[in-house]
Formats: sequence, structure tokens, C-alpha cells
Amino acid sequence: MKSLIILRGLDRKAKLDWVKKENLDNYFLNLDDIRKLYSTPDLLSPDKEILGKSFNNVVRKTYLDVLLTRLGKGCLVVVDTDDEITDSTLETLSIIYGYTTFYVVWDIPQDYLGKPKKYFYPYYIIPKRSELEKRVSEYLNLQFTTKNIITKYSDVIDYWKEHRTYLKVSEKDKILHISDLHSNQSLYKQLPKLKEFKAVIFHGDYIDGPEIGGSRQLLDLSKKNTNKNIIFLEGNHELRVRKWLGLQLVKGDLHELLLKSIPGVFINTTASEFNMNNEQALDYLQKMNENLKMFAVLEDENNAFICTHAGLTFPQILDPKYIGNVIYGGREMERLDKRFSDYTKKSNIWSIHAHCKYGDNNPQKYNRVINLDPKDEKEIIYMIRQGTNTKINIIR
Repeated sequence: MKSLIILRGLDRKAKLDWVKKENLDNYFLNLDDIRKLYSTPDLLSPDKEILGKSFNNVVRKTYLDVLLTRLGKGCLVVVDTDDEITDSTLETLSIIYGYTTFYVVWDIPQDYLGKPKKYFYPYYIIPKRSELEKRVSEYLNLQFTTKNIITKYSDVIDYWKEHRTYLKVSEKDKILHISDLHSNQSLYKQLPKLKEFKAVIFHGDYIDGPEIGGSRQLLDLSKKNTNKNIIFLEGNHELRVRKWLGLQLVKGDLHELLLKSIPGVFINTTASEFNMNNEQALDYLQKMNENLKMFAVLEDENNAFICTHAGLTFPQILDPKYIGNVIYGGREMERLDKRFSDYTKKSNIWSIHAHCKYGDNNPQKYNRVINLDPKDEKEIIYMIRQGTNTKINIIR
């Protein structure tokens, strides 16, 4: 459900008009906004501001920094391909952060070469004709993907309706829910046999914790899984692995920015378990993208259970615009779960998650909400559920 929309074309105004028409302004990283921060008023054209060429690298690095921050939140991101960032760079970042890429493509305007002022905005210096011709040539040579071409935002919604993680179960079926594992491979071995259950949900955060070597081995379980009824959800800690592996795929400013964003505690401990070369890192990231789900819905005769890592306040958060919240959500779990419980009190929708425990460690404090987060990283909580009947167990 993580979605990156790339706008391809030479008509800047057409892109901006599309963003506004689709009500995506808040999700669009507008490069002009960053250019404006570094531009100065132009004496010859008082109504304009000009960005000096010496600031191009600064603008590019700032743009990349903002882009990585947005991608790290997991919600919808809309970008315009421009000189500061290439399609190949964007597609690499999509793999690193686990995004699915969609494209909106425009034809070359017929008067692009003859009337360039129509297509360049205040913070640009109008290129010479030779540069314009080069851009047209590069654009014509760009091999447009035939996959995930969209014309409107609702196409993204339709795509994810066809690719959601959904299981139809019965109230009589036994379902196993497993909390954050946090490297505890030895405790994992004490869980009930997975084959005894109709469905098994792992609620994310496989890495970081007390057991050396356990992070890699537990995350590898998702990579090897081929059973559609065993679902591995992504947790916020997995972002650290994504960034660490991503260091192998990028250079320059991107490498520096990624490295700076990885917590030192991870680099000094868990990271050594994921040391790989370029090819191995790319393969591992692609497997994570295939096998780690953002959420899963299990529906029986009378209830629907929304399974996530970090919970949700409203079912509408499952929209790609907000979906990152179910992985990287806030730590005020009681407030969020109470809001969900109040909002759904007349419905049959449940929320089952991990991520952050309550102060009183009461996992069923709120109606239609179950919080499986363990008291600390040295224990695992698992729940056996049949319909709305639950039995919660602790392994320590």
C-alpha cells in the first residue's frame, strides 16, 4: 500500500494542474518550494526570484532529504521528475522503502522548443535551445514502463483493492496472532505449531533485541514463507534494515543522508547480521517487499479483524494517503486505541496490533481492540483466537 506517484513529462503546468485536480497538494513534493528558499529577488524582473546555479547542489540535497523523510513515513508521496533527481534514483528508493511506483505520463508539448517560457517557472533560468533539444531527446529515449500507468488517483485505490491482504475465515477457525519478536529466536521456538492454525499473523518488529543472530534468522522467516495463510506484517524496526541495505544501492548525497538517518544503536548491534553486497542487498529488499504486508483483514461470519503493527485510529487510515501510520504510528497507544474503540462502537470492526504497550499492560483495555505488545524485548506475547474468543499467553 505504500505508493509513490511519479509525474513524467516536460509540461510543468500540466503536472501542477493534475496535482491540484486530484487534491494531492499535501502529498506533492514541489521542488519550486525548495528553490524558493534559496532564491533571491531579481533586479531586472522585480516580480520574480532567481536561483543562482551555485545553489543547485544545495537544492538537490535538501530535496532528497525531504524525500527520504517522506518515504520513511510510509504514506503517499507524489514527485515530479526533474534535473535534481532521475527516474532510476526514484525507482531505487521505491525498492529500498518498499513502495509501489505509479506513473502519470504527458506528451511533449508541440511548442515546447518555440515557447519555453510557458514551461519554466520563476525559480528556473530558461535553458538555451540546445539544452531544450537535449531534454526532448532524453525524454523521447526514456522507455516508459507499461506497468502501473495511471491517469487519476482513484486508479491507485483500485490497484490496491485488487492487491489487499484479505482472508475469509470462520468463527470456528483457530487463528494465531504473534507479537513483536525482537530477535528472540529461542522464544519463537516455544510457540505452538503454526500448522495447527487456519491462519497465523506475525505483527512485525522481527529485529533488534537481546538475542545475537536472532534478528536475521527471524526476518528470514518472512523471506522463505510461501503459505498465504501465514502473514508477516511489517514493523517500524524493519525500516532500519531497509536503510542499511539501501546503502549498498546508492551513492553520494543519498548514501550520506541514508546513513545519517540510521540509529547508532542499530549500526553498533543488529546491522552486522545484514552485511551484504549490492546484489544480495537488492534481492533481500525485493523479498521484503514481496512478503511483508502493511496490514491484513481477516473476516468471519460476524466480524472483521484489521491486523497491523502499530494500530489505527480510523479504518480510513488504510487509504494509501495515510497507510504509513499502521507501521510507524505514534507511541500514544492508549489515546489512539480509545479513539478507534469509540469510533467503531456501533460496528463489528476490530483492531489487533502490537508496537506500544499500555502503562497497565492490559491488552484488552478497549472494546474491539487487542494490544499484543510485550512488556519488554525479552518476552513474546501470542494470542489464540476463535471468533471473538481469545486466550493470551506470554513466553519469557
